[in-house]
Amino acid sequence: MGASATRQVQVSIDQNQLAITIPAALHALGWQFIQSSPTSYDAAVKTNWLSWGENIVINFSQPGWLQITSRCAFPLQLIDWGKNNKNIDNLLAHLPTVM
Repeated sequence: MGASATRQVQVSIDQNQLAITIPAALHALGWQFIQSSPTSYDAAVKTNWLSWGENIVINFSQPGWLQITSRCAFPLQLIDWGKNNKNIDNLLAHLPTVM
């Protein structure tokens, strides 16, 4: 299994507001994304010189909490050089109003 990072963050806005705020942040980051359920999004970061790309799952099904998982797209990539944590940091930086 490839390298990954997961972070759970307490949020101060409700799920309806998250459903609006999250896609705006993903769009600002330039990540391709789909809404996989009413309370989750799947996003993808393109390949770059640090990795083969990452798949990101954002889940806000638990009220008051946001869970973000970033996983290397290439399943045999065992080292991510901090890229997965950086993806989470970048997304959270674009969501300052939720915390």
